[in-house]
Amino acid sequence: MSRKMWLFFSLAVLARLLFFYVLLMQSDQKSVMPIPHLDGYYEIAENLLLGNGFSHAVQPPFIPGSVRTPFYPLFLAAFVLIFKNYYIALFAQIILGGLIPLLAYRISLQLLPAWKRTANSIALLLAFEPLNILLATILISETLFTVLLLAGVTFFLDYIQEQKMATLAYATGFFAFATLTRPTIQFLPFLLIGIVFLLLKRSRQAGLHSLIMGGIFFLIIAPWCIRNLIRFGNPSLSVQYASVPFGYLIPSVLAAEKHIGFEQAKREFYIGEGNITSVEDITLTNAEEYKKRIFPIIREHPMGILKSVITTFLTFFSHDGYMDVLQQLKISPSLQMDRPALTLFLESPVKTLNFIVPLLTSPILFVIFGRIAWILISLCFFYGAFRYIKIPEYRTRGIFISLLIAYFALTTIAVGLAVNARFRMPVDALILIFAVYGAYGIGSKAKVLLNKAEKTD
Repeated sequence: MSRKMWLFFSLAVLARLLFFYVLLMQSDQKSVMPIPHLDGYYEIAENLLLGNGFSHAVQPPFIPGSVRTPFYPLFLAAFVLIFKNYYIALFAQIILGGLIPLLAYRISLQLLPAWKRTANSIALLLAFEPLNILLATILISETLFTVLLLAGVTFFLDYIQEQKMATLAYATGFFAFATLTRPTIQFLPFLLIGIVFLLLKRSRQAGLHSLIMGGIFFLIIAPWCIRNLIRFGNPSLSVQYASVPFGYLIPSVLAAEKHIGFEQAKREFYIGEGNITSVEDITLTNAEEYKKRIFPIIREHPMGILKSVITTFLTFFSHDGYMDVLQQLKISPSLQMDRPALTLFLESPVKTLNFIVPLLTSPILFVIFGRIAWILISLCFFYGAFRYIKIPEYRTRGIFISLLIAYFALTTIAVGLAVNARFRMPVDALILIFAVYGAYGIGSKAKVLLNKAEKTD
């Protein structure tokens, strides 16, 4: 690894260590578990270590879990089993976080070989990007998932260049383990098969490569599917295919249509038509029953689903996540918003501005700047992706990256108004690469127009 790569890696690791040190100094030192943790991964790792099985329950009965996939809890449990310490597991995660800028650098050069300055800039941005830093210091799956995903992306870009079966096998392996970390990309092989057939004009070779890729992917995820089939009678990777749209999308649709807060809509739906106490009532055992109820309910609210989809899609690209950073640092003022800022702004720009203006002298300014920055990045991304795909020699790579980002954006629609920047984080590097390319194109066009204007004068 070159000096430059070591520099990017060291800066990223140091930034995350410093951030965690600040969090640790602010935490309750008497706490049994001072490391921040979310989504039940810590509880599952603890139960695995204590022999209670794959469950996120904190007390008996330890009911087997069907929400989370196994790779991240096993990652935590393995480090604690060996080193008897969650701090070592977190340090390993921070090291992984340091790899994200390096993977982004390599992908940037694969997409834009002559643009070394762009690759440098993106690596530095991701080394210090606040949300990436925050999520590397919490026991949550985003960092491990992002590393596995980007590793798969860089191998698949190599495959597009070389068409070697071994390279495709490596890419598929990383994608499969990423799926066992978070099931979001369980349908990604279908996209990859499409790219393989687009790339290889000979259908026999494309069929062979697709078959081997599908086989590798299935063999890696199969043990977990078999476990779920035995435990719940359902081979799905996770219950989220039913629980997320039923427990989050439907309330989002109702909130958008009734112009009420998401939490209020969720409470009313759960008590009423939903007939559940919480989303945890949905398991792999009864998932199909709830799945059948989703579409008929949504179909009754066409305007609600339209508003929810548009809001979620725009929020996916524009959300910054920096309020979470301030909250972890305990320096954010109290701010209660029952609906996304974008929704409020579309309904009443004046009311939204009256709400925001007093916040401009508070730490919320950091969040406002972050939101504006990601809106601009998103606009540049869309232009950059379009501009990149127009170049024939770049087209296959551009289609792959664009479809991958679109895949994340479209699957995020299922979470409705619960969307936040965490859902975009795995593809932040890819968005930034096209955004820089797009910004350069916009700058070049602006320069040409200015030169023409000067000549006209």
